[in-house]
Amino acid sequence: MAEVMAASYGVEVCLSMGFNNIDMELDSEIITDMLLNRGNANLKLKEKIDCIVENLEGKKAEIRHCFREANQDLLVSYLLLID
Repeated sequence: MAEVMAASYGVEVCLSMGFNNIDMELDSEIITDMLLNRGNANLKLKEKIDCIVENLEGKKAEIRHCFREANQDLLVSYLLLID
């Protein structure tokens, strides 16, 4: 659920800032698949997934899965840069 909430928030922030090209990398392969194929057996997540997909309609959006280790490496690199 947290991954879906984060994706939803990220999309809302991008749209509020006027971005139309959105690259979304998720470390949850299941959520990535739900967003790409709109297949959703999980009724708790259906409403949020549908909302994300609707917000991305008409936008140039790339949604892809990345492994969690890649996210951690990127975050560590970012933290080292700002420190």
